[in-house]
Amino acid sequence: MKLAFCDLTHLFIDELEPLAKKLGKENEYKEVSSKNLGVKDITQYLHLLHGMKVEEIAKEIEKAKPYEGAVEFISGIKRRNYKPIIVTDNPLLHFREVRNIIEKKLNVNDIYSTFVLTKNYDIEQYFPKEIICEKLYNRYKPRILLGVVQGENDYNMAKFVKERQGKVIGVNSDSEKIREISDYWVEETRYLPKILSAIE
Repeated sequence: MKLAFCDLTHLFIDELEPLAKKLGKENEYKEVSSKNLGVKDITQYLHLLHGMKVEEIAKEIEKAKPYEGAVEFISGIKRRNYKPIIVTDNPLLHFREVRNIIEKKLNVNDIYSTFVLTKNYDIEQYFPKEIICEKLYNRYKPRILLGVVQGENDYNMAKFVKERQGKVIGVNSDSEKIREISDYWVEETRYLPKILSAIE
């Protein structure tokens, strides 16, 4: 068994913009997004969604194309017998309606969000990525591990992979910590398929 923990979904803040526009909350979105809030402050983003049904959110997300190179890369690691698992801080992926769309777009069967939300988009629970990875690692007991990470919020997931003798691919991040911990580095997701040959 070979596992690949990947964070290749769109950023929540990017997906939120068209949703906020549809709700007539564009000014509120601009105000919140200008603060450069982190994962812990996600509640301030989520409140913008009040009044929108999950089904409406799913329809909007369906319009977005996956990151260039992401689908090809995932297909490539699957051909190398990896089981790709998406682990993301995007809270919208908590909802099955949204996960179904992303699973189809990326051709994956396993997506885990670090957030558990109520129907009103309030945060019920939060599980750090490394905790999710540990549970999955213990379940599958892989002999080879791979991590594909982007932002600094992925650092603990990358560290988890490295501590188990896995390889880490860093993508499109200005985080020095991610650069330092990565075995491979690409500036953009569209270059990911080019390093498939280096993956065991």
